[in-house]
Amino acid sequence: EYHRSLRPKKGDEVSMKQVAYFFGGLYAIIHLLQYFDLWTLLIVAVIGYVLYQHIQSTMQSISLNSEEASAQQESAKPTKSK
Repeated sequence: EYHRSLRPKKGDEVSMKQVAYFFGGLYAIIHLLQYFDLWTLLIVAVIGYVLYQHIQSTMQSISLNSEEASAQQESAKPTKSK
């Protein structure tokens, strides 16, 4: 029973894609540390994340507005009756 509880569960395994992204990101950070210090990279990363979230929310609101406008146009069209 003890040996069975130590085995990793099926959903706990890390995929090769996640491992590749981790090592790719680690390589990129180490490579960028040759040119910038750690604090500069952290500040740029935070600014980039904030900008990404802002752009993502703007795109989402634009798509919601366009969906609402198309739904209103659909309901405003007169139906043909014989």
